Amino acid sequence: MPPGTEHDFEAFARAGQRKLYRTAYLLCGSADGARDLTQTTLAKLFQHWRRVSTAEYPTRTPEPC
Repeated sequence: MPPGTEHDFEAFARAGQRKLYRTAYLLCGSADGARDLTQTTLAKLFQHWRRVSTAEYPTRTPEPC
């Protein structure tokens, strides 16, 4: 299966969902807010998945200048 497929995204999302949720909880301070933020983040990521999936480190966050 070529990189950037739905199957790849599902595997990526499942593997990182807990970490993403924990971070979202720290940001939001509530379980409902964390679930919403996690879902929104994954939905936006899926829109750009073909490009993100080709990155060397797709989970790396930008560092401040």
